[in-house]
Amino acid sequence: MDFLEFIEKTNSTNSLDDLFDIFRVSLQGYGYDRFIFSLMTDHIELGLDAGHGLLQNYPDDWMKHYVAKGYEDCDPVRCFMFARNGPFIWDELPLVQDLTKRQKDCLYGGAEAGLNNGAAVSLRGANNEIAGVGAGSSDKANLDKNAPWILNALSQQFYIAYCGLMHNENVEKEVIYLSDREREILKWVAKGKSSWDIGTMLNISEDGVKYHMTNIHKKLKTQNRLAAVVKALHNGLINI
Repeated sequence: MDFLEFIEKTNSTNSLDDLFDIFRVSLQGYGYDRFIFSLMTDHIELGLDAGHGLLQNYPDDWMKHYVAKGYEDCDPVRCFMFARNGPFIWDELPLVQDLTKRQKDCLYGGAEAGLNNGAAVSLRGANNEIAGVGAGSSDKANLDKNAPWILNALSQQFYIAYCGLMHNENVEKEVIYLSDREREILKWVAKGKSSWDIGTMLNISEDGVKYHMTNIHKKLKTQNRLAAVVKALHNGLINI
């Protein structure tokens, strides 16, 4: 399943179970057959409290051990999600953080439980709420070097679709308007073009492109380019 098909399927489903299955199958295609999704903070607009492992297919034995040891409060992956926006690899955590013995036990215990090639994505919601996806492979073979960034793209779309499903039905659907210029710029962003490249093609300054991107982020309530592209695709504002 390619990314555009993933967007189409997650946008069209009305079932949380189906959304879970679509995400699971898509991740498997890139080597991640285990994942966990958590709300790191309360999502007030959705009426949802923070919760760990709201959707997951981690090994049962590991989850029972995790709960019994009370790892949730010290889990280095969870802790890093509050400081990092976007994808990261579990193995890099000891290099950027001074982990306690308990945190190391948690981190390495996951690998011993069969969660190999661990990666995670820290997600930001409309009001700077934080959610997170963790993923691993039961196979010890190395994954493609781009796998964590593919995980990031899939997780961003999954999170948007999840929030859409969980949104309070009594809340009026937000209408987002992008100008023709903003749509044009975002289409080029979706194709991987830099602000300088886009400015050259559209005969405007690089600062002008950045100005439009700032307005796009305000309208879409996003904090990075990938999230803006994903949300625009999700809402039918652009097509690529």
